[in-house]
Amino acid sequence: MNWTSRASNATYYDVNGTLKKSSYNLVLYSEEFDDSFYSYSTRLTVDPNTAVAPNGTFTADKIIGTSNNDQKYAQFTANVVSGFQYVFSLYAKKDEYEVLQLQASNANFTGTLPYANFDLANGSLGSFDDCLPIIEPVG
Repeated sequence: MNWTSRASNATYYDVNGTLKKSSYNLVLYSEEFDDSFYSYSTRLTVDPNTAVAPNGTFTADKIIGTSNNDQKYAQFTANVVSGFQYVFSLYAKKDEYEVLQLQASNANFTGTLPYANFDLANGSLGSFDDCLPIIEPVG
C-alpha cells in the first residue's frame, strides 16, 4: 500500500451508496509526544525517540514521571462534536509505572467523563466508566 498525503479528508461511498467521510486522526503530532501540541503536569518529562515503535522505527517516546506520589498527566485538545462516537488508541508498555489511565475531558462531554484504567503489567483492564475499553497485546 502506498500512502498519499491529502489537503483534505478522503470520502467514500458505502455499500448503500451513501457518501461517507473516511476516518482520520484528530490528534496532531500523534507520534511526537515531545511536541508543544501537548501540555504536561510539572511531574512529567518526555524523552523522545528512546525505543523501537510498533512500526519498527526508533521513534517511540518515553514519558517519565518525576515524582511517584502525585497525579501526572499529559493532555491535548481535539475538536469533537457532541453526539458522535470517537476512538482513541495508543501503544503503551510497562516500565516504571504499571497503570495507565486515559480520560476524555471536554466541554462537549456531559455527565460522567469517560475514562479507563489499563494494567500494563498484567495486560488487563482496570476500572472504567462511560466507554468501551479494550487492551490487546501486540508483542
